[in-house]
Amino acid sequence: MRLPCSWRRRAALLLLLFWVALLLPETAAVYAQLGTTQGTVIIAVAAASPPFAAQADNGQMVGFDLDLMKTVARTAGLHVTYEAVPFAQLIPGVATRLYDAALGCIFINETRRKLVDFSAPYFSTGTVLAYAESNIPIYDLSDLIPEMSVSASAGSTAEAFLHNNSTAQVLTAASQSEALEMAASGVADAALVDEMAAVSFMRTRADARLQVVSGLVTSDQCAIAVSKENPRLLLEINAALTRLKNSGKYLTIYRRWFGSRPLTGPRPVRRPTPVADQAPGTLPPAPLAIQSDPLVDAALGAYALTLTSDPPTYQLIDLLLDGQWLESPVALDAESFRSVQSLATGQLPVLTGSWQVVHTDPAALTVQISATVQISATAPLSTTVENSTPGGSDGAEARPIQPYKTYQLTIEDDGRLHGAYTLYTSAAPTVTQVITETVELAGQRVVQ
Repeated sequence: MRLPCSWRRRAALLLLLFWVALLLPETAAVYAQLGTTQGTVIIAVAAASPPFAAQADNGQMVGFDLDLMKTVARTAGLHVTYEAVPFAQLIPGVATRLYDAALGCIFINETRRKLVDFSAPYFSTGTVLAYAESNIPIYDLSDLIPEMSVSASAGSTAEAFLHNNSTAQVLTAASQSEALEMAASGVADAALVDEMAAVSFMRTRADARLQVVSGLVTSDQCAIAVSKENPRLLLEINAALTRLKNSGKYLTIYRRWFGSRPLTGPRPVRRPTPVADQAPGTLPPAPLAIQSDPLVDAALGAYALTLTSDPPTYQLIDLLLDGQWLESPVALDAESFRSVQSLATGQLPVLTGSWQVVHTDPAALTVQISATVQISATAPLSTTVENSTPGGSDGAEARPIQPYKTYQLTIEDDGRLHGAYTLYTSAAPTVTQVITETVELAGQRVVQ
């Protein structure tokens, strides 16, 4: 018997409701686990963190982080709203799900990882010491004695770092700009703030007459903080960041805000080498001419190399500010260098040489350098050089050989390095140079 149409519709509806009731709990559990991003994503922004985020005169928030996040949202198909909050409330707000995510060049650290998840890093920077020009030079934390004070933004990694690493009194401020104002007005002897916050402050407040030591006191990476209850949002943000970096859109946004600043940030801080005692009546040596090209500045530092020998070998090199080149012995295991961040510390024996800039390419963001390293050695007994002199007897004698290496390298602004070295051998003073080997190599800057 054929049921009327109305009964068939009722039966189909009942069957559909049965399956919905059966599957709904499981489906809901899955969506709860993933933390779906349907609806509006609320993002907290530290609006007093220029150039990453700031409040414009018209009340709108602008900055590198805003431009990047808006592009991320379009790429991931997210509907996003932003709320301006003090920096100290970013992590607690995301941890308690008051906000879905947070921006403001938030440094990644283990304490914060316990409360929130972090996206892939999108900016490499660190903290710098700023002090008034009228103050004595402050090169690093060791110059801050217990009788002095240093300001930092409340809840920042700088504040935590000072409590653990400085004997000076720590003064907290509501923002990094306020911390810098305290140093400029003399309330604090110095301020430990994010590198770019100091750069932005000194650009807009030249009258404050602040100075910054050359380089980073600490090296950090910025990332987007995301609620641990929303893993799906984290995946979508990371996927969008990867697409933006691969397509070149990230670099376009970066250059719009930071120009030719290297992607890896400025070189680490180095205290100037004390000038040796001078004889009475003599003038001190003239200072070295230091290139101010940011690409050249970014090339300074230590690099971990992989040599394309058989089997592959490993080595460290260190490019110092004065044009000095340091080079470690070659090792068969990269672990030998795992704990070494600079060859200037004396942890390893080194060969010394010199390096110089051959060419900089602002468009490609690369630096080409050359280097020469002398290798002290003496020819073994089996290695002889024929020596014939007029009126003397012909014979063979073992004479010192003078091997040396020349490097031709290209360094990119993200810290990657590639090129080759050529080993020459000659016997002084008359034997023609002989190329012993040419070895290609690749490396990466050591993060300090």
